[in-house]
Amino acid sequence: MVVKFGRPPDLDVVTSAADAPEAKIRTPSFEVRDSMTMKHGIMAGLAALVVAVAMFGAGFLAGGNAATHPTVYVGDGYVGADVATFQVGDTAYGFRSSVNWTDSAGSFHDGGWPACLPKVQAVTGVRFERTTVWAGNIGFTQVVWVDCQAYTS
Repeated sequence: MVVKFGRPPDLDVVTSAADAPEAKIRTPSFEVRDSMTMKHGIMAGLAALVVAVAMFGAGFLAGGNAATHPTVYVGDGYVGADVATFQVGDTAYGFRSSVNWTDSAGSFHDGGWPACLPKVQAVTGVRFERTTVWAGNIGFTQVVWVDCQAYTS
């Protein structure tokens, strides 16, 4: 048996089985390589988790409240017999006959005429939401909700 001195016993090198028939051929320990592979796997898993959380957070922030709720505008305008028009800057918004609205008690009404819009007179500080309705390449904006929560009759 040929042994190189100065090395740990588990790394003894046998040059040939003929030189040492009784010696066991030992393979080097793979513990170091396995632990590095496990560390790399854990780090890759953590990195994937961090990326997933970051993407979820970015999506939540980007689509948060604005994705489900239109902007509330405040405008002054005029209410006719069955039509209302509100001015915000250079843009006029309106509706005819019926609109969703919330009364002074906070109850939602699916259509009808808002109690805070008395007919045939000027109104100020009306809170409303609007949307743009598209028909092909032509769009028009209409009021889809009026907030009467601050209104007292």
